Amino acid sequence: MNRPTATLTITAILVFVLACVFFIWLIPNKNVNTLYVANNGMDSNTCGDRDNPCRSVSQAIAHAKTGNTIEVGPGRYGDLNKNGTFGEPGEEPAQGYGMINVDKPVTLISSDDSFMTVLDADGTSLSAVSITANDVVFGQPKHGFLIVGAKANGLSTATVSNITVAGNTALANGQGGLVINGSANLLQDNFASGNLAAGIAVFGSENEVRNNTASSNGSQGFVIVGTKHVIRDNVASNNITGFGIQGTEIKLLQNTALGNKSFGISIDTQGAGGTISNNNIYGNNSVPVNGLSNCGIQNASGSTITATDNFWGISSGPGSDPADNAGSGSGCDLEGSNTIVIPFAEKSYSISK
Repeated sequence: MNRPTATLTITAILVFVLACVFFIWLIPNKNVNTLYVANNGMDSNTCGDRDNPCRSVSQAIAHAKTGNTIEVGPGRYGDLNKNGTFGEPGEEPAQGYGMINVDKPVTLISSDDSFMTVLDADGTSLSAVSITANDVVFGQPKHGFLIVGAKANGLSTATVSNITVAGNTALANGQGGLVINGSANLLQDNFASGNLAAGIAVFGSENEVRNNTASSNGSQGFVIVGTKHVIRDNVASNNITGFGIQGTEIKLLQNTALGNKSFGISIDTQGAGGTISNNNIYGNNSVPVNGLSNCGIQNASGSTITATDNFWGISSGPGSDPADNAGSGSGCDLEGSNTIVIPFAEKSYSISK
């Protein structure tokens, strides 16, 4: 006798559940995996959603969970009132190793590009950005950061793995621009200029450095130390030295060392398996170093280095101006060192930036 009533009750429950689902579907979907930072935000224990962004990058990192994305809006982050004191309301704390410490495996990107989103270390003795966690993504092509004004490195890491640093500009920092230590890390589409030491430095093993530009830095454009790194499609121009190499089984492929004051490439040690091939190397060593000038490659490794299929500035290969010199009889190989340069490329390789 009660079956019709029971059927009606079940039907009503189903209608109610479907209505709730439809109502939830109509509500705008907020991506709970993304936290937001903006110049008109305010730091709090609850900040981070799109309508209530944090003011500092550090506050968003504190709220973030593993795998979250932090999207930073255009503007300036650091010591906001430039009174020399960090950690005031809305400011980055500048504690530990960096003005901003990335100690979780998260992704940080700018909503615009690096020149719109400034991480200003304003003379702090720390790095502007310190990364101590594995699996961090810091910037993406066209969504990176301008890292400026640190007395130390612009960006530095602990010994980390599987991090990506991409799309950033490191400008006028007191030591290196971007300094990475560890294994299986990627540096891509970054620009480093006016840093007191190297523009980009990589230590460790099996890191990849591709499509970056280092220009007008105080020492090397690129410092590569360790083993089994792949250095591809980068440009080093108007530094003291273009590429400084110290390690084993390092591959330099399709790079350009152009117009550096000292050597285009300087090799201290490089063991078996290293490759220097398909690079443009010319216009370097206009300023004599230890009596040497016009050296595209200085080989001080004490071993034989193979540097074939490179373009040296003119079709006839390495030699006197307007070519860069290298190899036997050039004076660019120090005692016990030998650089093999034949065959060479007769035309410049494309510089794709």
